[in-house]
Amino acid sequence: MNIIKAIDRIGWRFGLNNKKPFPVNQNDIDAFNVIAEYVDCTHKQQFQDNELFAKLYIMAYAKMVEHFKTDILNHEPRKQMMKLLDRPMEMIIQDFTDRLNDSEMYFMVEEVIGGVLKHPITLSEEQIGTNIEKIKEAFRNDDNVKVIVDDVWKYEDVKECLVAEVNHVLNNKR
Repeated sequence: MNIIKAIDRIGWRFGLNNKKPFPVNQNDIDAFNVIAEYVDCTHKQQFQDNELFAKLYIMAYAKMVEHFKTDILNHEPRKQMMKLLDRPMEMIIQDFTDRLNDSEMYFMVEEVIGGVLKHPITLSEEQIGTNIEKIKEAFRNDDNVKVIVDDVWKYEDVKECLVAEVNHVLNNKR
């Protein structure tokens, strides 16, 4: 049971929507009101104290609502947000690292072919052949092979950069 459900339960016992309320006196009512006020103030303060998180959460939540073509009352975006927040930090950093390495590979290929990488179905056979030859030539360079075979970005390096980035933002927003 969370604090909101606990307060609702006590309120119900005191007679809010209960036909057989628990007998209460003024001290009980005062105590209930103080607890309810404390929870309300705590929630407001918690939101203020975590403003940076709140901003990012709201922006990501808006993207989820948009992705599921729904509104704020639908449970699916909230469920997906909770799944993201439940993921271990290591997995999130690994995903970020993988994206960086994928980007490095695409940058290298686009540089080699001299333009944006396009799906082969949109290219003529001549263009495909030319791109293949350019890529074969590029693989004669060990640095290009490393971009494809090895990871340019290592997990520990990315983690160190992300920790520094987050701490930089937090320190500048205090």
